[in-house]
Amino acid sequence: MLEVGCGPGFFTIPAEKIVGKEGFVYAVDVHPLAIERVKGKIKKEGIKNVIPILANASDTRLPDRSIDLTFLFGLRYIAGGLENVISEIRCVLKLGGVLSFEKPRGQ
Repeated sequence: MLEVGCGPGFFTIPAEKIVGKEGFVYAVDVHPLAIERVKGKIKKEGIKNVIPILANASDTRLPDRSIDLTFLFGLRYIAGGLENVISEIRCVLKLGGVLSFEKPRGQ
């Protein structure tokens, strides 16, 4: 699972519970403090299958066709631009993979 714009990890821990011990959550954010907060949460919880990634979501560096599910929630501003992020998601999603997207209010 790929969580785009993970922020401080509000969805990250629940996402980890969805994928279970056999899956992985790649928590991507462009802000270093957000990644540090996620790292702190997963360390506190003893979670081993969440991988925080400090990166622009338009260039995750994840392998093509490696992700089953992508969350794109709660982002008012998307670093790299929505079009570029969607292009990256299209590359990393497996065929038949799912993009779960929330359009922010007022946009």
